[in-house]
Amino acid sequence: MAKATDKYNEAVENEQQLVDWFIDGCADKNDLVIGAEHEKFIFYRDDLSAVTYEGSNGRSGIKDLLEYIESNFDWEPKYEDGNLIRLEKNGASITLEPSGQIELSGAPLKTVHEIAKETYDHFEQLTEACDAFGMDILGLGYHPTQTLSDAPMMPMSRFKIFNEFFKENDYDSALNLASSTCSTQVNLGYTSEEDMVKKLRVSLALQPIATALFANSPFDSGEDSGNKSNRSHITENAADGRYGFMMPVAFEEDFGFKKYTDFVMNMPVLGAYEGDHFEFLHGKRLPFNQCVQKHSIHMDDDHEHLLTMNDWFNHINTIWPEVRMRQWLEMRGTDVGSSTEMINALPAFWVGILYDDKALDKAYDLIKDWTEEDRSYLRTQAAIDGLQTEFMGTTIQEITKNVLALSELGLNNRNIKNEQGDNEAMYLKPLHEIVETGLTQADILKDKYNNEWNENISKIFTECSFGAAKKHLLPTTKVTNKDTTPNNTVKNRAIRRSNN
Repeated sequence: MAKATDKYNEAVENEQQLVDWFIDGCADKNDLVIGAEHEKFIFYRDDLSAVTYEGSNGRSGIKDLLEYIESNFDWEPKYEDGNLIRLEKNGASITLEPSGQIELSGAPLKTVHEIAKETYDHFEQLTEACDAFGMDILGLGYHPTQTLSDAPMMPMSRFKIFNEFFKENDYDSALNLASSTCSTQVNLGYTSEEDMVKKLRVSLALQPIATALFANSPFDSGEDSGNKSNRSHITENAADGRYGFMMPVAFEEDFGFKKYTDFVMNMPVLGAYEGDHFEFLHGKRLPFNQCVQKHSIHMDDDHEHLLTMNDWFNHINTIWPEVRMRQWLEMRGTDVGSSTEMINALPAFWVGILYDDKALDKAYDLIKDWTEEDRSYLRTQAAIDGLQTEFMGTTIQEITKNVLALSELGLNNRNIKNEQGDNEAMYLKPLHEIVETGLTQADILKDKYNNEWNENISKIFTECSFGAAKKHLLPTTKVTNKDTTPNNTVKNRAIRRSNN
């Protein structure tokens, strides 16, 4: 759930401004960057419950976790109503999701190698903080045991408002996706309108392929859900079709910046930010184009909110297709991985396909004849059957082999090497094993649950957490023992509380 922006303060005068905003997102090919985002569940080791904001039963909370990272790793704190809700540093941010999921929204970087280092550094810091408070990290797309009744709520206005909106409209799946899901996402740029259209169509069509390949959420309420990606399954067309949809308009013949703008403008406005607080519209919700005509949003208390480009950006952020366009493209279809290797595999996968012209053209040739019915079928079925989904006389597993080969082609063509002489294709290694065996993270977890664990779901916390598998950090990653003398208040508080 993206945070509000205050970067675009000019008043909205006409529709062309909104179209131009997307055009302004075009970048020179040499200036294209990569942004990675990933969410994780945080739980108490003693009883495996979700960590609350303030803490419970004498234990520390999410707030303490953020304070520890702030103090020991030089992040800048951000507050709402006196509550620490976000950390920022060098273009990256650590933010909260509604039930305390920790998200890293990475800085815009040039290579997958830089993305990987950012990921490793983040998990080193987060793991150290969790160790100090008796907490641990679980990388799964859907919480394996949590229900709505026991999900904690973070003290942020937009979470409260959206929670009320979902309840008011009986959007139970939307409530679950807010409180019980973790995804990993990649943000990539475009160079022109033509480049945007091709990349958006390829990434939308292949999003179910990525969903199947990275499937990692087979459980729900302590049991086998019957799905490979329960997160993807419950998000499909959630919130009255506003979430998890395949955006058919992107495949219409005359699609471009103007048509996408029209599509977004026709969506009802949910509300507006007044300062840091999101004010929800409880009455009739007008589409954004009518607000443009009035140059304002009519709020419930008869207050007229002057329409700015900030409102345009924030409106886009209340629409959640499988690939969302802002001034970049955001791939949203995959579960978070259980290891840093799987988390880093996703940006490598998409960079190889979308940032090399030859790979992109071949990928477009692969999907260009798929119909809306084909894409809809894949969107639904990939979440259930994963790589075993049947499609066009074969399976997603076989199609994924071809797609993965295109990604590797693109990364080899980029041929950007690290200090050891390896190019970015090195990060595809875990994906090659998955497509050869047909066993995703979800398949392995299902097998463990039904056999080795004897249907004891608690084993997933004790055996599959990041704390239980620190081998997921690269052996060559250097852990810096920081001098915490000037900042030992938080660490000492952590030690005191963990001893209580």
